[in-house]
Amino acid sequence: MGEHFAELLAGQDVDVTLAARRVARLSELSAKIAAEGGQADVIEMDVADPESVEAALKGRVFDTVINNAGTTASLPALEHGPAEIDAIIDTNLKGAFHVAPYR
Repeated sequence: MGEHFAELLAGQDVDVTLAARRVARLSELSAKIAAEGGQADVIEMDVADPESVEAALKGRVFDTVINNAGTTASLPALEHGPAEIDAIIDTNLKGAFHVAPYR
């Protein structure tokens, strides 16, 4: 969904910033957007890590933020250990709060 939103916004002359842990994939999307006449910057960050978010976004303010980061695990809910639960909550819930101040 994030890729779709980025392409839609860039197609409407919105400057887009793509952020994720895996920048290679973002670089490909940025190149695709540029080839279609849009603008998309790429930033490496991990929404689950507040220090990573601050390092990537400090001093920047965005008009709109689309929090699209998410993770899951394939085990039944009660079979997850504490580390798996923390990883899911840190990304899916806390990640949105880590990024929100930059909107």
